[in-house]
Amino acid sequence: MAIIFSGPGHQDGVQDNMFNGIRTSTNHKKIERSFIVDAPLSTDGAALVNAIIAMADALGLSVVAEGVETEAQYQFIQKTSCKIIQGYYFYKPMPAIEIEKLIVD
Repeated sequence: MAIIFSGPGHQDGVQDNMFNGIRTSTNHKKIERSFIVDAPLSTDGAALVNAIIAMADALGLSVVAEGVETEAQYQFIQKTSCKIIQGYYFYKPMPAIEIEKLIVD
């Protein structure tokens, strides 16, 4: 089971659980990009992301920070217990053959 914290208006076809903004799907908890964007820019944004990560830690869930696009966002997440980070900061979407070349090289 995963708990996905989705931003306003997010519709991914996954059933709501507990309250609006927390959704369940697979094996981990994802923090959507809309939360990550504000985290390094505001104390409220940082507090919210830190609270989500703390809740996941307390529940024994792994956390994925989605949509990390800037150095500031990456540095912010690096200072937390979140160990899985995805987003354009690393690579933009690409065909499978290009991913294979990255892994082999």
